[in-house]
Amino acid sequence: MTDPKSLQALKWRCIGPARGGRVVAVAGDPNEPLVFYFGACAGGVWKAIDGGIYWRCVSDGFFTSASVGALAVAGSDSNVI
Repeated sequence: MTDPKSLQALKWRCIGPARGGRVVAVAGDPNEPLVFYFGACAGGVWKAIDGGIYWRCVSDGFFTSASVGALAVAGSDSNVI
């Protein structure tokens, strides 16, 4: 267990993605423990395959609206979001 005092000096900072906007939905891939998705109000759907270190937009060209309200990954097929 981490001593809470050791975390007091840590500061939150925004590391991107730059046009992601407010995150409104998050989903993990039940078949791949390091794969995560998030949906943003003004930035589509983003995907990380490294536990969240680097993110890339995977929705460009697929939506006529960028707003995302919910996300889920199908347990039977990780390609179905």
